[in-house]
Amino acid sequence: MDFPKKFKGLSKNIFKEIDYKGVMDMFADLKSGIVIMGNIKDKYTCAILEILNKTAIKRNVDTIYFYDGSYENKLGSKEDVRSCLTLESKMDYYSLVEKIGFKSDTLVKDTLIPKIEYPLIFGIKYGAITGILNPRYAKWMHQVFIPGEKEDMTIDLVSELIDLIQKTDVSDDHLIK
Repeated sequence: MDFPKKFKGLSKNIFKEIDYKGVMDMFADLKSGIVIMGNIKDKYTCAILEILNKTAIKRNVDTIYFYDGSYENKLGSKEDVRSCLTLESKMDYYSLVEKIGFKSDTLVKDTLIPKIEYPLIFGIKYGAITGILNPRYAKWMHQVFIPGEKEDMTIDLVSELIDLIQKTDVSDDHLIK
């Protein structure tokens, strides 16, 4: 995935691409950070990127890792990690869902694995999940809405993002200095 360097609406882009191995290494190596799992072509992912970027910058976050679940399979065609078409991809996806602790009533076809709906934002602090957000909003102008409703949810989204950032922050941790 090529995350656009100049994404429309982002004055300073703090998103950094990360792959499956990079995300799993964050857990194994006890690292910390905020990860958004989505797809740059997904309307719900695109609806929140500007707000996520601005909120993170205001909270002194240098990097948000962007994990695109699509990849090129061994046959050269595009595939989504959530499709679980091969045993290998099924095991990788299951491992990711387990590490995140994601729960859902919607399951991946022909499995009992919860299906992650994009976007999914999660915090990792020293290799452990600090929180999960699954904001599925539509965007109009500079406001976000639950699809089919009229109430502006921007303040709620910003509040949830600030809470996740605070739970994930390691800047005041005296144990690592």
